[in-house]
Amino acid sequence: WHVLHPNPPLHILDCCDGLLKFHDPRLYQHFAALQVSVGATCWAMISSFFSEVLNRSDWLRLADFIVSHFERIELQLCLPVAVLLQLKASLLTAQTADQLQSHCRSQQGGFRIKDLTARASAILRNTPSKYFAATSTRLLDELHLQKQQGVGG
Repeated sequence: WHVLHPNPPLHILDCCDGLLKFHDPRLYQHFAALQVSVGATCWAMISSFFSEVLNRSDWLRLADFIVSHFERIELQLCLPVAVLLQLKASLLTAQTADQLQSHCRSQQGGFRIKDLTARASAILRNTPSKYFAATSTRLLDELHLQKQQGVGG
């Protein structure tokens, strides 16, 4: 994603957008009706490492989870979608884009991180792999293997 810096990575935005659309069309439509980008909202959470939406103790618990599952990049993309799903009831009450964005960027107390991580894991398990094409490292792995074989042969 750093290639696009300082702009957000479009492949990550599209991935998060598709995940919410797949798992909760109603919430996705609410974002669309208010003209709020799901992808940009999720990117704000990812790029701030969730510090805007979680209080300190919840943030520390989530940081432990992220660090201990760092190799599962797809799971990292499920986390902001899981946050949106955890906040669904209150997000659906937003009447304006500003209210929706403000709610997604304000620290929420009392998140049950165990529930959040379980929801993110469920999203990952129940999502077709095509939704995670943006995170595929298969091409990079193949290029690395070809380079190794070229050097060794």
